[in-house]
Amino acid sequence: MMSDEVRCRSCGRSLAPAAQFCGGCGNPVLNSVDSPTMTVAAAGPSSAAPGDEWPDGEDPEEDWDEDDWDDRPRRRVWPFALLAVAVAIAVAAGLIVTRSDAKKHASVTSVTENNNGPIVMPSVVMFTTAQAVSELERAGVQRNRIAVNREPHDDVVPGTVLEQHPAAGISIARGVTLLVSIAPTTMPDFVGHSVNDASATLSTLNARFTIQNELDGTVADGTVTDQSPAPGAPFAPAVRLTVARKPIATKLGDLKAAGAKPAQSDFETIAGTQYLHSLTWNTTVCANSPPIDVTYNLAGRYRELLATAGLASETENPGAQVHFDIQVDGTNVLAGDLNAQTPVPIDIDLTKHQRLELVFTPNAASSPICSNARVALGRARLLSLGYG
Repeated sequence: MMSDEVRCRSCGRSLAPAAQFCGGCGNPVLNSVDSPTMTVAAAGPSSAAPGDEWPDGEDPEEDWDEDDWDDRPRRRVWPFALLAVAVAIAVAAGLIVTRSDAKKHASVTSVTENNNGPIVMPSVVMFTTAQAVSELERAGVQRNRIAVNREPHDDVVPGTVLEQHPAAGISIARGVTLLVSIAPTTMPDFVGHSVNDASATLSTLNARFTIQNELDGTVADGTVTDQSPAPGAPFAPAVRLTVARKPIATKLGDLKAAGAKPAQSDFETIAGTQYLHSLTWNTTVCANSPPIDVTYNLAGRYRELLATAGLASETENPGAQVHFDIQVDGTNVLAGDLNAQTPVPIDIDLTKHQRLELVFTPNAASSPICSNARVALGRARLLSLGYG
């Protein structure tokens, strides 16, 4: 064995015999004081197989005790730990770069639609076309990517958006398509329908219309019986509707009469037919007999006068005649002769008129001998629309 003590060149600590590393600083023994033995010893454990004997015939592990444990050669672990940390950092950096690239590509895709990202379709159904386009432009859709298809409809205002593609809340891929209503090309058919429905449709279509009311008890009140332009004709912005109104009857006898006031009877017989709610005037058919004159104030509330005129069965001379005239607002609208054999129907338009006048003049030539005659208006009534 070597007599001189061997020390570490790095830290100066005493080295154990044949030690490979310094127990103090961990540096290789090759850095210690040179000796042939030490040089061989430095390569011993790493090159010799287990059980090989050392050159001096001694095994450095034989005389090692627990007190010398701290002086045993130690292999460093921290270089491997640093390597593991470096590898982990590299892997993490690779993931970050990968995600960054993916995110970058995603943003490029979004930019092709909108600088702020994908465009979500707003809801524009029932908007006007102008409102819908404005809303889409605010959302980021370019005007040249908005297609408008038009379709005739008679139940919505022209220019109203009826459908949208894509639906609200869906991302816009290529563009937007709107289905917009336009006015029909031909006139809708309103005949037989309610005037309220017809006027609602025409109002929706921005068409002007006038209503002509006519008394008609054969159909429901407010039914359209005619229209101009006719159904199927080219659509027009101005329409006239003829509307049936259920007549409301008022007995002529219920109105206050001025002049020769009539008598009211439950019924009168004219030419063999009985008429309920009749008005009668007694007169003498004779030369110089004065006429009978009666006037009613209408005040524009009535639309029609209906009655049957004639001489009632109580007339003494069946051949007697009485001439009669009906005047409306001073204009003569009906003239004729009344007798006991032939009833005369009366149907006079009173729309918006104010004054009704009846004049009965005895015809002396029809009766050489003076006789009594009974002039009758069977079932005399005024019809109105119910709202004056």
